[in-house]
Amino acid sequence: MRLRISLGLLLLAPLAVMGQESRATILGRVADSSGAVVVGAKVQATNVATNTGAGSVTNEQGNYEIPYLLPGVYKVQVELSGFKKAVRDQIELRVSDRMSLDFTLEVGDLAESVVVTGETPLLESQTASIGMIMEERRVSSLPIVGGNPFYLVRLSPGVISVDGRYAGNPIDQGAATGVIVNGTRSGSSEAMIDGTPNMSKRNQVFSPPQDIVQEFKTHTATFDASLGRAAGAVTNVSIKSGTNTLHGTAYHFDSRWRAVPWHTNKYIYDPTTGTDFEAKKKRMIEGWLHQHWGTSLQGPVRLPKIYDGRSRTFWTFAYEGLYIRRNLSGTYTVPTLSQRKGDFSDLLKVGSQYQIYDPATTRPAAQAGRFSRDPLAGNLIPASRIDPMALKFLPYWPEPNQPGTADFRQNYFRTRDINRDNRNMIGRLDHNFGENHRFFFRANNAQHDNRSNELPTIASGDVLDRTGYGLALDDVYVFNPQLLLNLRYGLTYQQPINSRFSQGFDLASLGFPQSLIDEIKRKNDPAGIAFPQITGTSYTELGAGGGNLTTTYYHTFGSTVTSIRGGHSMKFGGEYRLMRENGYAYGNVAPQINLGTNYTRGPLDNSPAAPIGQCLASLFFGRPSGGQININASRAEQSGYTSFFIHDDWRVTPKLTLNLGVRYEYESPTTERFNRSIRDFDFTTASPISAAALA
Repeated sequence: MRLRISLGLLLLAPLAVMGQESRATILGRVADSSGAVVVGAKVQATNVATNTGAGSVTNEQGNYEIPYLLPGVYKVQVELSGFKKAVRDQIELRVSDRMSLDFTLEVGDLAESVVVTGETPLLESQTASIGMIMEERRVSSLPIVGGNPFYLVRLSPGVISVDGRYAGNPIDQGAATGVIVNGTRSGSSEAMIDGTPNMSKRNQVFSPPQDIVQEFKTHTATFDASLGRAAGAVTNVSIKSGTNTLHGTAYHFDSRWRAVPWHTNKYIYDPTTGTDFEAKKKRMIEGWLHQHWGTSLQGPVRLPKIYDGRSRTFWTFAYEGLYIRRNLSGTYTVPTLSQRKGDFSDLLKVGSQYQIYDPATTRPAAQAGRFSRDPLAGNLIPASRIDPMALKFLPYWPEPNQPGTADFRQNYFRTRDINRDNRNMIGRLDHNFGENHRFFFRANNAQHDNRSNELPTIASGDVLDRTGYGLALDDVYVFNPQLLLNLRYGLTYQQPINSRFSQGFDLASLGFPQSLIDEIKRKNDPAGIAFPQITGTSYTELGAGGGNLTTTYYHTFGSTVTSIRGGHSMKFGGEYRLMRENGYAYGNVAPQINLGTNYTRGPLDNSPAAPIGQCLASLFFGRPSGGQININASRAEQSGYTSFFIHDDWRVTPKLTLNLGVRYEYESPTTERFNRSIRDFDFTTASPISAAALA
């Protein structure tokens, strides 16, 4: 039975550091039949699928180590003149493995071989890290409706989801990070692809197609000073590398054979034409549709008569699409046909509490500090007193299509579209310059488009357009079997845009003065202009709030030097991350109009408000209770992360290994790159408007 001792020094204990390297390592000791160590034996590990490999030479203690091997099946052989060649076949390396392979050489001719196959699967005895590996078969075969492999993180011991059930769609960016890991807070985990961060703020950005994933490992506890930053788990996904043979997959899942919910026979709004249509005419296309398809290909780079990259250069590419068309039923409140003419008399038939009071009769009341008003005769607003702008707002509420309650609420029913489109692409290129130099490049792109609209008019409806890119560069150079250098760079870029169906709406068509429109455009981004937001009413609100444009891009630079001396395998290096976020919130660039009962309730101004009616009457009278137009500023935030480490895996004996390490980490504070934050407000400089304000 092997004995493992793991020592966490300095920063290792409080940080619960996590893994980042997605490749594997083979290490071990070579001895002869008498137990004496063998010095100078050549150890070669060859990937069976690509016929590429890396090698090492045993040192003065008979130890060797071959790091940075891609996950896969390997043949490992040891040879030295005067001994028979020793071969271990079908050795499967997984993500982040440190696999110990000891060899015993027999005296004989080098042309003879001792081959060991079909042995018991090897245990990873060189690290105390705890985690779960999801190998290729399970990643590709386990059912995930949307195909997001990060969703499988929830199967790891010690991991609890805080976001409930998801379909595992690629747009669900909390699949790997919206979890609690061994008691840590949600949002403390990190997702990586090929050893580089795949993050934007607190969530992962890109979800690779299932068929392109070689495997992944969810680290829930580890003790290695070269690894750090996240307090929760780190899920490290390894993308497949190409092989010497061309192969791939293709799939297509379609839900149109399932039963269609009854409510899709109602009406659905088509924003392209601005009209409703009967969903039953297109229900096989629009009603409850879930289409998921994709393809993946891997192979060697071959250019006829120009270049044959077999056993040297390989490529991988995958594309995935997902279309979701769902309908959610909703009941809303819209003005009745008579109310649209200023006639609220039907409400008085329900009860006197629906009485509307005339704001033009407001006067001081006998009660000190209060005001009184007279009832509006018959709850009828004369046509001459209806504000022209109010009439222009009315068409953006659809007409009722059902009776609703006694006071005409919940009088409009519809099923609204929730449309999601997703497209993912990823490609990878691996090149072996030689046994001592190898390199890979990966690039990916994801595009998400979400649309939802409550009412069948341009006045409501939100659009989320999320586009992201990522790339990774990694270079491994072997100076000699005892000294290696790994350089890497990663970029994660994302630009989510929250906008509205009415983006670019012409405010002049509603009667807003041109001078106000020009002022809005002068002080704000005109792209934020949309249909005004009508709030504070007991009717379904018009307009959609907010909207923003955000750009995040994270750069990661890292290097690791590995030095093997005697029984020591030492690593030292560092990592720097530059995290930037630029943003502009549209806020209320478009006017916000608050409708209330401040001017239409009575008989006193502090009398109870009517359940419905008085708020809409205030719009007809041109007496909103308030509103706003914001002047919004952009932001450009930046923070950095720096780490340095020294780690030694000291193999004291074949049955005793010590993990010793020290790590330093520094998170810089968030700053505004152009000094536009009030955090560093200058109290000594006079305000340029001070004199005018005092005057």
